[in-house]
Amino acid sequence: MNDNNKWATPTPLRPDGTNLLPFPVNALPPIIGDMAQAIATTTSTDVAMAGTSILSAVSYCFSGVYRMSAKRDHTEPLVLYSLTVA
Repeated sequence: MNDNNKWATPTPLRPDGTNLLPFPVNALPPIIGDMAQAIATTTSTDVAMAGTSILSAVSYCFSGVYRMSAKRDHTEPLVLYSLTVA
């Protein structure tokens, strides 16, 4: 690979160097927490990636049942949208 094809150094998302808090997998119900841990182990990724995806999937399961009301005349399905960046 020549010098023209080298990737630029990535810009840190947290330039101050502080670390994020660990994903609270223990706060999830046991069946969901265990699944998040199993997915993370199987895919060799951080448990936060699996946990966030599972939370979005579970929220979709309830979207037809629960709605949130920000105003009296307007409701939205209770859905969690997430994006995992690796």
